[in-house]
Amino acid sequence: MQRNGGWSMKGYDNQEWVLNMIYRIRKYSDRPIVLRGHPGDKNANIYLNPAHKSYKFKKCKNVTVSDFRNRTLTQDLENAFCTVVYNSSPAVASAIEGVPVYADDPNDCQAAEVANVDISKIESFETYDRLPWLRKLAMSHWNFDELISGEAWQHMRQYCS
Repeated sequence: MQRNGGWSMKGYDNQEWVLNMIYRIRKYSDRPIVLRGHPGDKNANIYLNPAHKSYKFKKCKNVTVSDFRNRTLTQDLENAFCTVVYNSSPAVASAIEGVPVYADDPNDCQAAEVANVDISKIESFETYDRLPWLRKLAMSHWNFDELISGEAWQHMRQYCS
C-alpha cells in the first residue's frame, strides 16, 4: 500500500483503492492476498489492524496483513505470486526480485516498462526481458564518488541542450 494522503495516490484514499483492487482481483483469482502497509504511514498500524473498527477488509476472503514493521519487503516477496501496486516504488523491488508486477497507474510507475496493466490476466501475467529496463534504471543512480568526480555530469550533460 502507499501512504494514505501521499502525493502519488493523486487524491485517492489508499484503503478504498485497495478494497476496490481486491474486488477486481477476485473476479479473476482466488489466491491469497497479503496487504503490506507503507512503513512511513504512521496510521497503517491502525487501519491495517483487523481488530480496529476502521479495518475495511473484514469481508474480504483470504486476505491477511503483513507484519510490515518487522518484515522487509524482500521477505514478503519471497513467496509472492505477483505484486499489485497503484504506482508505488516497491514495484521496482518486485521486478528486480523476479516477481511479476501489476501497476494500476503505469504512467507514474517506475517499473512501468516491466509491469502488467490488465488485471484480468493476473493468472497468466506477461513476463518481460528486464535487462534493458534494469540497465536504464542503473544509469539513473550515481554514487557520491561519481557525483564528486563529475562522472555523473559528464554522462548527463549530453542530454541537455
